[in-house]
Amino acid sequence: MEKIFSYHQDPKEIEYLDGEKTIIGTDNSFAAYTGEIEYSDLFIGEKQNHIEKEREFFKVYERDYGYEMLKADEAESIKCIERIKFNQIIKTPQGDIVLDFGRNISGIVEVKAIF
Repeated sequence: MEKIFSYHQDPKEIEYLDGEKTIIGTDNSFAAYTGEIEYSDLFIGEKQNHIEKEREFFKVYERDYGYEMLKADEAESIKCIERIKFNQIIKTPQGDIVLDFGRNISGIVEVKAIF
């Protein structure tokens, strides 16, 4: 059966074509276990542990810490440093279009082109 997903505010609700509804929510009845990612941080990266180990589920507790402790990270503003043009347009056998800039780049790419 084809399903149409309709997301609402907390909790999430899925409504199917036949009118059936499923609510997706979390509460203290959930259980969790630790995975391969030990920590993940925007500045220092991610640490993973791929050693096979038996996973033990543990009870999830709901805690209300409030929002006073939350603080946004301070960072430099984002600005355009350089604009470069791509060297060539490559069409892959799968039909994807690749823009070759001739070097490795990071950041946001804005492309204005007519294909």
